[in-house]
Amino acid sequence: TLLDAVRQHRPRIGETIVGRCAARRSAIEVSDVAAEAAHPITAALRAAGIQSILAVPLMQQDRVVGVLIVRRERAGSFAPETVALLQTFATQSALAIQNARLFREIEEKGRQLAAASQHKSQFLANMSHELRTPLNAIIGLSEMMREDAEAPAHEDFAEPLDRVLRAGKHLLGLINDVLDLSKIEAGKIELHEEDFDLATLARDLVVTAQPLADKNGNRLALECPADIGKFQGDQMRLRQVLLNLLSNACKFTEKGTVTFSLARAPRNGAGAAPQSGVAFAVGDTGIGMTPEQQGRLFAEFTQADSSTTRKYGGTGLGLAISKRLVEMMGGAIQVDSAPGKGSTFKVWLPTEPVAAPMTPAEAPSRPAPPPDGAGRTVLVIDDDADARDLLRRFLAREGFDTITAADGAEGLRLARQFRPSLITLDVVMPKMDGWAVLQQLRADPALASVPIVMLSILDEQEKGFALGAADYLMKPFDRERLRSVLTRVKPSAGGGRVLVVEDDDATRALLRDMLTREGCEVETAEDGIAALAKLASGRPDLILLDLMMPRMDGFEFVKAMRTRLGDAADIPIVVLTAKDLTAEDRARLAGEAEKVLRKSLHSREELAAEIRRVLGAAKEGAKAANA
Repeated sequence: TLLDAVRQHRPRIGETIVGRCAARRSAIEVSDVAAEAAHPITAALRAAGIQSILAVPLMQQDRVVGVLIVRRERAGSFAPETVALLQTFATQSALAIQNARLFREIEEKGRQLAAASQHKSQFLANMSHELRTPLNAIIGLSEMMREDAEAPAHEDFAEPLDRVLRAGKHLLGLINDVLDLSKIEAGKIELHEEDFDLATLARDLVVTAQPLADKNGNRLALECPADIGKFQGDQMRLRQVLLNLLSNACKFTEKGTVTFSLARAPRNGAGAAPQSGVAFAVGDTGIGMTPEQQGRLFAEFTQADSSTTRKYGGTGLGLAISKRLVEMMGGAIQVDSAPGKGSTFKVWLPTEPVAAPMTPAEAPSRPAPPPDGAGRTVLVIDDDADARDLLRRFLAREGFDTITAADGAEGLRLARQFRPSLITLDVVMPKMDGWAVLQQLRADPALASVPIVMLSILDEQEKGFALGAADYLMKPFDRERLRSVLTRVKPSAGGGRVLVVEDDDATRALLRDMLTREGCEVETAEDGIAALAKLASGRPDLILLDLMMPRMDGFEFVKAMRTRLGDAADIPIVVLTAKDLTAEDRARLAGEAEKVLRKSLHSREELAAEIRRVLGAAKEGAKAANA
């Protein structure tokens, strides 16, 4: 056929009518194809009954991109009107070809940009993990050394250690800001709905911001109606937004007043009935801003005045992140300010559900109470040697015996072998991450009731709860909050055996030291496999479980534990992690974790308290069963 001939014998410049048209860059007509020189394409034209041809070049600026031809089955010249019409078609066709090429280029650029964005997000997530893991060790060990420096013989070290702690926590905040922005841009931030008391949140924020106000000699005032009531939304993200506003107000105000107020406030929409909501306001008597500065206030990596970056510090991401989070919650944020007269930031959030429904942060079902545990042993499962050592030291100071595992498989083995009172479990571990370990622990009847506290750099506390973790802490975790969790799960008498499944060495060491101080027998495992191995030699009263771990993660650990060990199904698990939990993560943790704690949001005190609570509940359940 003619098309086959063209494909097999592409015309060159100067050959056949097409090649001659391209060479001359002008229209050519052949009134008698039979008179053309021999060529496979010419032969195909004759065979198809074509007797005359008109060819017009397709031009893009000075470049020939093709040739448009009209074939006719009779000999003779073409009318001038036909030639003019074909030239018009040729011009339009050349434009269409150019647009198609541009569209393909744009599509390819879009694919490249999407891939680059995905690579950037993955890089930021990986880099965040790599940075926060050693930071966890630095902050945790510094806090332990700072406690030792309280003694008169070491008081000279207190101030330098305070500097180390401030620098470490400041760096952690900067890393978290960059990671939050990348997750928002990638659409990976999920809002988790829960009911909470607004007055309690407001008081907690004021207590948290008070040291910042005191630093600059400011007075911090709270204006909150006693009957403000409850609010349904993402408490953690709302707290993040308001704390950022309070921190900025305290930072940019000296010897002045910072006022935090909240009230029920309906808002009128365009042509719609008033919408109920809550208005939050943070006002200060600080330096204020010009209209130009306010115009770039919510831009990323900028501050109102670039010169303030050197004086006040910061990435310039806080307000950009706050604005996006508020908009995700269906609200709005604005600012009123004037130079030298201070600023007032206003946040309004609807009390009705936003258009994109948030994921309910439902409380997972609790495992059955465990039998009475006699020991105070915690199993720490973490693949990071520094994290394990940090947890061990910390738990020892808290009166706990600690067993450590460097991966999920070893953690599972140690959990079975020693049956710790509690397990701390890292999430990010090779081969078996904390999620896998958590699932195996919860699937093992002999270990199912061991409280597991997840410790992770990933903010996935809902996933930990859903998988059956007793609590969830983010790395680097606040030692006081971790101590509080251990206090809550600590048995009322006689301690308990805890298996800590955490891949970070420093985190495992901190957890072990803390649990030991609480009088628990501690076993540790650095991942789910190690935790399962620990369980083979003894049944803990609680498993402290990280979710992201090598070899076997926390999810797989819980599943394996529930499946392999018949009498461990009622061992409570506290999940400690830094991972953001997705809806799928929460579903995997449903009914498996006693509690999920975020490592960066819970102090050692809170973790100790939670561990005491879980272990105490386990003892009470065992007593009731034996009565």
